[in-house]
Amino acid sequence: FIIIKSQVHKSQLANKKEVIEKFAALIEKSLIVPKKRKPTRPTKASKIKNQESKQKNSEIKQFRKKIDLP
Repeated sequence: FIIIKSQVHKSQLANKKEVIEKFAALIEKSLIVPKKRKPTRPTKASKIKNQESKQKNSEIKQFRKKIDLP
């Protein structure tokens, strides 16, 4: 069951008209089919940029380690 209610107007007739409009809008909205998401892949440039940032981060972490002297 769907219950649609309106108490905006003083008259019952005006409230009934508003409920009918709300119901029509609800049905119209439910009939619209959303577009499906098209899966995308990362670009070559973004892969290279990501790899470079990982390499830089790795180097920074390498400098944090203690140095073993022979």
